[in-house]
Order: sequence, then structure tokens, then C-alpha cells
Amino acid sequence: MYRVAEILENTNLQQWRWVPSRLNPADLATKQESKVDSDTWINGPHFLKADENDWPNRKDFGPIDDSVEIRHHVLHIHIAKQQLVVMNTEYFSSWRRLYRAVATFILYKKTLQAKVHSLSPPGKVNFEMIEMAKAFLMSKRSSANSCKI
Repeated sequence: MYRVAEILENTNLQQWRWVPSRLNPADLATKQESKVDSDTWINGPHFLKADENDWPNRKDFGPIDDSVEIRHHVLHIHIAKQQLVVMNTEYFSSWRRLYRAVATFILYKKTLQAKVHSLSPPGKVNFEMIEMAKAFLMSKRSSANSCKI
């Protein structure tokens, strides 16, 4: 960051030259090509060895305006392996209703996971889901209504 600021302070835009992405060795790492030109990677683009008048130019893009700040917006999505589930267990009138509700939640979670992985989703709550719900509720009983699934 400091080096970039120093370069910007000690140069003017007329000294800068434009390099198209297809000729930029720095962009080779982000391209998915089977053949990588290692000479370009090590020595730079071939046009640098030619006369400056033959170098690519940026005139096609209009005048350079250094007063405009370019910002790149980045969206970072973090997928947690466990999600916090908060439930009011007193809402359920019986143990059976409680574990059936949690089993239904597990069915919903498995349905979403199946869709993400392009698999066929489970159709209804099965014995395995009921057992998972019971085990979940029994193991988290001491954590005062907030549990992790």
C-alpha cells in the first residue's frame, strides 16, 4: 500500500503506459489456460522489446481522469459448518412434538443440502432424522434453549 502511494506521488499519469489484459503477465495467473508462456511470465510481454511506437496504447479509452476514484466492491460469503438454532422448548406440549419438529428441521436442512449438491432430496422425515433429532436434543439439553445443529 505504501509503495503504491509513493509511486502515485512521484509520477504523473502521462508517464504510465497501458497493457492489455491478454498481454499482461500479471494476469496469466488468473487465466485458466492450459499453456502458460513462461518466457512472458519471467521476461515480460514481447512488445517491450519492440519500439515504443509499436506498444499498445490506451487512446481507445479516452483521456485519463485521475480525479475519479475507482472502487471495487467485494462480496464475501462465509458458509459456517454449524448454525446456531434458538428455540423455545416450552412451546411444545410433548416430547414427541418437540423431536418431530426438530426432525422436520433436519429434513429441511437435508433438502437444501441435496439441492446444493444436485442430489435428489429426501421426501419425508425418516427414522434416521428422528434419531438425530432425539440425540441432538438430549446432547444439548443443558445449554438453555440455544443449540447448534
